[in-house]
Amino acid sequence: MKYLSACCVFKDELRYLREWIEYHLLVGVERFYMVSNDDSQDAAVALLRPYIRSGEVILINRPGGPFVKLQMDIYLDVLQIAIGQSRWLAFLDVDEFLLPVEASSIPQVLAGYEQHAALAVNWACFGSSGLQKAPDLQTASFRMRLSDDHEENRGYKSILDPSRAAGTYSPHQFLLAEPWVLVDEFGGRVTHPWRNENNPFFGSRLRINHYRLRSREEFAEKVARWRDSGHPELRDPEAVRSYWKRNDRCDVIDDTIQRFVPSLERRLARG
Repeated sequence: MKYLSACCVFKDELRYLREWIEYHLLVGVERFYMVSNDDSQDAAVALLRPYIRSGEVILINRPGGPFVKLQMDIYLDVLQIAIGQSRWLAFLDVDEFLLPVEASSIPQVLAGYEQHAALAVNWACFGSSGLQKAPDLQTASFRMRLSDDHEENRGYKSILDPSRAAGTYSPHQFLLAEPWVLVDEFGGRVTHPWRNENNPFFGSRLRINHYRLRSREEFAEKVARWRDSGHPELRDPEAVRSYWKRNDRCDVIDDTIQRFVPSLERRLARG
């Protein structure tokens, strides 16, 4: 059985897929359930073939459908597949990088939470860092983020034991079998479906670098992808401007992840 696996649903995001996988391999993820929502699977299969052959990636094809509902259905399927296959299962997007703040790997941090069934890991939301075009690597290029106490950073994603899950509740939170509850790294119970309302909430052991804007060019692509899905924050031009302005007011230079970048670049260079 694997100790740590990750699930990721992706659509039109092949540009950063190898970076995302290689980074998470570097910090201790052993297996990936990669779910393609693209209409054509050929490019994803070609890109992921070495990882599929090694057994590190299980590729699932689920094209079409309303994305949020489809994502929830997929998460439920992956939970069932992962029972007995992994102690911990993280649910992340391609713009989310699980970061051990001081430890050298994620499993080193998770070892301190063995008495729990599910851990809420908060976002550290990064802005565009002034970039207009897509960079080679997200991790190396986006270094400006919102302050620790910013409300946007209360967003979280879950890492959980699949065998103790009873179902999906939101893309951020899962229903757990009794008596298990979702906790944050400080041990506080998290009840809100996508925000950690506890104080403190900003992780000092583990957090998620969330590159939610990326460059201006990529943000425009994101808006185009989400426009037809009914995303409440990207529904019209004024909402889009507000979303950008709110998330690009970054005054913290955060290079915490940079200590992994040289090794990541070497791994990617091997092809």
